[in-house]
Amino acid sequence: MLQVRQKIATLEERNRLARDLHDSVKQQVFAAAMQIGAVRFLLRQDIDAAEKRLLEAEKLVRQAQQELTSLIRELRPAALEGKGLVAAIRELTTQWTQQTGIVANVRIGEMQILALTVEEALFRVTQEALANVARHSHATLVQISLEVEDDLVTLTVRDNGQGFAVGEEHHPGIGLSSMQERMRHLGGDVQIESVVTKGVCIVARCKRLLQDAHIEPAEYFAEHASGGIAKGG
Repeated sequence: MLQVRQKIATLEERNRLARDLHDSVKQQVFAAAMQIGAVRFLLRQDIDAAEKRLLEAEKLVRQAQQELTSLIRELRPAALEGKGLVAAIRELTTQWTQQTGIVANVRIGEMQILALTVEEALFRVTQEALANVARHSHATLVQISLEVEDDLVTLTVRDNGQGFAVGEEHHPGIGLSSMQERMRHLGGDVQIESVVTKGVCIVARCKRLLQDAHIEPAEYFAEHASGGIAKGG
């Protein structure tokens, strides 16, 4: 029984690392590759624009290195360190808009204490949803909302892109699957709504505090003393 439990724990850890690598480093390397591809096109036309793209690519590579260090040390995502979920989402969307040219509106409701594991999962879902929009949607606008009502926290990411027919055979790939797996692990769920030409809406929900999170208010506010939680917006 002990050997079986050890094997299961090892498999769970491998799956977690695979999700984290896919949701962070892979997306950053993909974005860096897009910037470098644009540089090749711009070199003969606009040196200043090409240099700006190279700087963005360099920044993305450094972020990937930071995320790898974080994973190796089994820390929370580097983007969350010392910031909290609200600030991390705002920073992520600002950088993403600069890289993609797609407008992203963020609306944050009145926030309450969230378990650290919940913050991490919701940040990863946001990260993956934006990566999918950049790669597949042909959208011009993304709307992100984060709300807490009673004990339930809800993250919504909606785009105005080409969408897809949910009722037809569709292979969501590891991106959407990892979102669902993350939220199920917290006892929550992810709903994906889409209609062709009408965009995609991803809604992730779970309890804001988990029984196994062992989080105390004093610990939380010490973690977010730099202003990670914002009200309104």
